[in-house]
Amino acid sequence: MTLHEWGIFHGSDKAHAHNYLNFYEAKIGMPHSILEFGVLNGASLKMWRDKYNAFVIGLDIEKKQPINGITILQMDATDEKTATYLSNLYNNFDLIIDDASHMVADQIKSFELFWPFVNKGGCYIIEDCHTMHYDQYNPHKIDFKAWVESLGIEHEYFWRVPGDESDSGTLIFWK
Repeated sequence: MTLHEWGIFHGSDKAHAHNYLNFYEAKIGMPHSILEFGVLNGASLKMWRDKYNAFVIGLDIEKKQPINGITILQMDATDEKTATYLSNLYNNFDLIIDDASHMVADQIKSFELFWPFVNKGGCYIIEDCHTMHYDQYNPHKIDFKAWVESLGIEHEYFWRVPGDESDSGTLIFWK
């Protein structure tokens, strides 16, 4: 099955609402270790596990139900203590996905903490980066695109509706 088909099977909004998964499958290779911020109902965690037979960890600030074969930790991806805790327990990851608060400041903080955790040849994804255009997600009017460019890291945006940055968008950084 394709990643998109696994997403539909498990009910992930990455498939049915955002249409990210065909783009991801073409770009991310075969990750063996995956860390995702923002668990929601666990659909995407199951999708990653089943498609790639990967070691999967989910982080969420709220307590979530256990999922067979997946580690779920109640932690904050913007907290340095979380990064320290994970660095003491786990090696780096092939894929890290930020699908947490969608707050631009949180996306930046999580990236700064966890980019060092990406294996060479791996990637870091920031989902729902279209929120940079909405005051409730970007009250400080951070110029997200300028921040991305200032990093000097190879990256690529995907917009569900090409050219419409106010619609679902995601961003991949490669290491």
